[in-house]
Amino acid sequence: MRKKNSFSLVFTTAIVATTLLTSCLKAKQLTFPGYFRNPPKCDTALLKFDGFYSVIDTSILPSGERTQGVFTSIYPVTFTKNNKVYIISGNTAVGYPSVRCDTYVNVNNADIGRYYIQNNEIIAFALVTLAMKGGSYFSRYWLHFKGEIKNRDTIVNWRAVSPFPDKVGKTEINDEQNRRIFKPNQLHFQENSAVKCLKDN
Repeated sequence: MRKKNSFSLVFTTAIVATTLLTSCLKAKQLTFPGYFRNPPKCDTALLKFDGFYSVIDTSILPSGERTQGVFTSIYPVTFTKNNKVYIISGNTAVGYPSVRCDTYVNVNNADIGRYYIQNNEIIAFALVTLAMKGGSYFSRYWLHFKGEIKNRDTIVNWRAVSPFPDKVGKTEINDEQNRRIFKPNQLHFQENSAVKCLKDN
């Protein structure tokens, strides 16, 4: 339990530090897609909304422990019934105890993305924090995302897709710190009542 609490503290500290740093950086953003203001109504039967979708990670940490065994939730992606999406990013992994109501309650509504579903494909436009220039600084960017709904519990091939902002190049795309964003991920649903605290959920 002490180990998980320490991870929660590190994560919280990292988010605060990232927020302070990125708030000072003016990143040139992509043009918002036409569906952002009025996305097509989604088929709510295809997803679950009483929790978030988390990366399945079978890699081994430097400690020799399996990532999935230490972090019970990784890179949470939250979808709402009214076409909103919020991604917790800026960190390699997030311990489940860190995903609480206060994770969502202070989120600015202007930072919440939008998504829609076309057949079994999820198309989204969301705000994430990226490591820039090898991690010399961090910046927040709106990116396009796509994924495929395998079933209500599983989304496969979830990743950011082009076009990317001008300053997001091969260095950022190939940076290990950004792998959750640019490399295809499999997301698995985790029930968590904290998502009710996300505005307009």
